[in-house]
Amino acid sequence: MSGDGKRRWTPDRSVPRSMVALRYGLIAAILPYLVLKVLWVAGVMVGVPDSSPAHDGWQGANLATLALDVVAVGLALAFTQRWGRRLPAWSVLVPAWIGTGFLTPAAVQVPVGFVYSLLTTGQPVRMTDGLVEDWTYTVVYSSFALQGVLLAAAFAGYARSRWGDRYRSAADGEPRSTHGVSMVLAVTGAALAAVVAGLRLSAALGTPDDWRADGWPALVRLGAGVEGLLACCAGAGILALAATSRTGRRLRPGIAVPLAFVGSGTMTAYGLLRTMAALAALPLSDLTGPVPRLTEFTAVLAGVVVGITGSYLLAEGHARAGVFPT
Repeated sequence: MSGDGKRRWTPDRSVPRSMVALRYGLIAAILPYLVLKVLWVAGVMVGVPDSSPAHDGWQGANLATLALDVVAVGLALAFTQRWGRRLPAWSVLVPAWIGTGFLTPAAVQVPVGFVYSLLTTGQPVRMTDGLVEDWTYTVVYSSFALQGVLLAAAFAGYARSRWGDRYRSAADGEPRSTHGVSMVLAVTGAALAAVVAGLRLSAALGTPDDWRADGWPALVRLGAGVEGLLACCAGAGILALAATSRTGRRLRPGIAVPLAFVGSGTMTAYGLLRTMAALAALPLSDLTGPVPRLTEFTAVLAGVVVGITGSYLLAEGHARAGVFPT
């Protein structure tokens, strides 16, 4: 309160400057895609060629992805402000799980794809008869890649500030009587993830779908390969968590949790998106065959099993210290 009796704004000193920088950086990374989606929903198809099928029947998809970007803005605010620590854990963890699942592949695929395209065509992106123009693809996917990196960093900082002390205080203990069930679930999730990884990597090494434009095959292969590797990460992460639980040792976030979290989130996010697109008969979804559809369904199942099992293992391993996120 100032001397004249008026309340003046002061910065929140409890939030590190690095988190404030992440907040503004993440929102800035979201804005280009958000603006494009608003324009497309309004019928202003900037950056979309006249010959693109995206002119017809994509309104629902544009609204859905616009809503996802609004959620991403909400996460950017929640992760980097004090009030975000008071939110129910599920309201933060579930969107973060799906969001990092969507964006992490782009963080890997985009720079590799741009370098490959520069070496082969002399341009970052060069497509023929694509859904969007080259510059639009560059802007959108650069935005995705940057969002993926910044969202992961913001979530890591948020989780450390909200639950870090509890993880460090968790004591070692004997394995619980339910560790057999958790092992079965972990092995089941890892097996399903291995199936998804095999199908994804086979698609990466095989022939892309015929409807893809001439400039897309390398990007399609790269995307399938990245998703296949992330499915492997999910399986490895959940098995590592289960093995730690079985020995009764303290569960630390380490590497296993991020692997299971991001890998299962990617399988769930993309599997659910493509399955819903097929069920809703969205444009181009009817051109996918039975094997890709089976892959997406298996990916959803694998992602959910790994995600739930990982949450259970963390809750079980830290129950003595009351660590389960609340």
